[in-house]
Amino acid sequence: MKIYTKTGDSGTSGIIGGDRLSKDDAIFEAYGTLDEFNGHLGLVHSILVKESLNDLAKIILLVQSEVFSAGSLLATPPTKRSPDTEKAHQSIITVLEQEIDKMETELPELKNFILPGGSLDSGFVQVARAVARRAERNIIHLYLLKPDWKISNLAPFINRLSDFLFVLARYVNFKVGGAENIWTNQRQERV
Repeated sequence: MKIYTKTGDSGTSGIIGGDRLSKDDAIFEAYGTLDEFNGHLGLVHSILVKESLNDLAKIILLVQSEVFSAGSLLATPPTKRSPDTEKAHQSIITVLEQEIDKMETELPELKNFILPGGSLDSGFVQVARAVARRAERNIIHLYLLKPDWKISNLAPFINRLSDFLFVLARYVNFKVGGAENIWTNQRQERV
């Protein structure tokens, strides 16, 4: 199979089932952002492997597969989806919640807003978290424009995933000895 087909050169792209839509359609914005997000998750996976956080690296691989599946579901018109689509993502939400709870048992209590960073590794995880939030916004926007395209557990999955990545960023910082930089309201302090 050739990697280039030239079918998208006119500014359209195909969805599952053969229909072609403009590349600026909200469907492509939603699952294109999921694709971008998955690229960031690949970087997060590499960070976890480098830091020998292998159990969490395995979770990220599981999450990457789920994000890829989510993009595929969004590329499928509602009339062509399996009835099982509505059950998609439920089990991974439970896994993410369990992993959040496990990491938080080791972390100091969060009493302030913190700034992304503290270590290079944690900063990359925070970037992935921010892209997850954008993916979530794009998915919600798609649902507002095309309510019949809604997948009931997709937005909760991405929301929980961004929570997981926030805690993971803190956890990575904790494991590598990075500092948590506390946010201070600079405007208020200058007054």
